[in-house]
Amino acid sequence: MQPPSGRLYLCARCRAQVFVCRQCDRGNRYCRDCAAHARRDSVREAGQRYQRSRRGRFAHAARARRYRVRRQFVTHHGSPDSPADGVLQPDRDDAVALANAAVRPAAPPQLNCRFCGTLLSPLDRAMTVREAFVQEQSLLLPLPANPFPVEEQVAVKVGKTPYVRFDLNDYTVPHTHVRRTLSVRADLNQVRVFDGAEMIASHRRSYDRAEQIEDPQHLKTLVEFKREARQHRGINSLTRAVPSCQLLLMRAAERGANIGGLTTALLRLLDRYGAVELQAAVEDALRAGSAHTNTVRAALERRRAARGAPPPVVINLPEHVRRKDAPVQPHRLDTYDQLTREEGDDVDHDQQ
Repeated sequence: MQPPSGRLYLCARCRAQVFVCRQCDRGNRYCRDCAAHARRDSVREAGQRYQRSRRGRFAHAARARRYRVRRQFVTHHGSPDSPADGVLQPDRDDAVALANAAVRPAAPPQLNCRFCGTLLSPLDRAMTVREAFVQEQSLLLPLPANPFPVEEQVAVKVGKTPYVRFDLNDYTVPHTHVRRTLSVRADLNQVRVFDGAEMIASHRRSYDRAEQIEDPQHLKTLVEFKREARQHRGINSLTRAVPSCQLLLMRAAERGANIGGLTTALLRLLDRYGAVELQAAVEDALRAGSAHTNTVRAALERRRAARGAPPPVVINLPEHVRRKDAPVQPHRLDTYDQLTREEGDDVDHDQQ
């Protein structure tokens, strides 16, 4: 049977080579003799830290006070030592043994465990690391079935833009997850973004600085959403100023017309002719059964020619001037009457 193998390390205190078997190996750093000294040094350092603290200073003062009280009752002191007591004569046999040890060559050290004394297998200096691994591979424990998660996990807050900041870089997320807190799990190669337990984005990890790592699908979905939002915003403005345009757009959608282009053209006519004229022209187009921009434009030109008005000229005005002509939806004023009535009741109650 081959002797058990062990580990060779240097003592952190005396720098001596120490052999330890696998049964005694607990991640030791000191040899057997230096372990007690290292433990004593650690206890001494802990005591010094305690004495430097406020509680330790008060405890030391109390001990010194008790010591001074005891010294007052001491009646006997030991006799002084003679100078000859500390002198030791060298032994002749010991001197001869030391001289022989200096002349005799040193024996090769035995590979015994420093703690339990078990004989270890001799070290093979010619063995490579690969050969040592193949020899000890059968003694290694298998890896666990469920690997331990070593991913870095942080919580990030998404602002108005669909980007999360991680490790000095920005990664895209779907636009539906803005203005909320998400969690990022990253390893050496991949960055994943989770909303709770649902993974919403996965990117290749970048080790650059101030880079934007984007998913084309996220950007495409955002562009489509912005385009639809812009179209609905134009439709709302148009139908609020000219209510009959809603029916015109419904008729055009039933025939498969381009709603975006029709809305843009009607908004231009609204800016050029006004809401009253466009309302009348749209009603004429609906009575004619034609939901098209040319029909509305022809009706506007007929009404202008009948009035004898000059052709409208497009005037590019600033934004704050155009806002003055924006239609305002009136609201009920009953709530203000209720507030006035409540204030009158309070005044009557105070007078009483």
